[in-house]
This record gives sequence, C-alpha cells and structure tokens, in this order.
Amino acid sequence: MPTTVVAEASDPVQAGIWLDALNRAGIQAGTFERGVGAALGGAVTSGLAVYPIIVPDDEVGRARSVIASISGGAVIAPIRDSATVRASQRRALLTVGGVVAGIIVLALAARLAAG
Repeated sequence: MPTTVVAEASDPVQAGIWLDALNRAGIQAGTFERGVGAALGGAVTSGLAVYPIIVPDDEVGRARSVIASISGGAVIAPIRDSATVRASQRRALLTVGGVVAGIIVLALAARLAAG
C-alpha cells in the first residue's frame, strides 16, 4: 500500500504522541529515524535526526488534520508531487554532472598547458 509522509517529528517522544493520536483516530501510522543515528545502527543523535510519520495515501487528509490539531500546522510536511520531485532530482543530477565534467575539462586543460 502506498504511503505518504504527513509530518516530521524532531524527537521520538513527539513522534510517539502523534502515532498514538493517529492510532486512536483509526489511522494506521508508522515512523522511523532518518539521520546520522539511523546510519549508525540507532545511536542516539539528539538534534541530528527527524522522525517522519507515514500513513496510507488514502488517510493523508485525516492524518494531517489530527497532527495539526495537536501541534499546529507548522509541523505538517508539504505534499510533494512525484513528477515535481523527479524533475528536481533530474536537475540536481544534471547540475552535479555538469560541475564534475567542468572540473575534468579544466584539469585536462591545465595538464595540457603544463606540458
């Protein structure tokens, strides 16, 4: 079942409060740690991690309302259009590729100029 991130908690306690509220509202929800700590096997990295709250796509509206009623609208994650995300990723890849190609060309030019 496709899921969507509806909010990002700054700590596991806040994420737990939101999950409890969503579950009480009958909305299946989950979370995970995203950040350095997750990459280090769950090491505690206060302030360096976020906890996305994910819900089924068909519950996004209700879930956003539940979380907003608890913590306000500022914590709600923007809804991202997948086509816009892919276009943004493509632009970033082309930009990085252009920079790398430019560096290679400059390095070759410098090497040729040096003899």
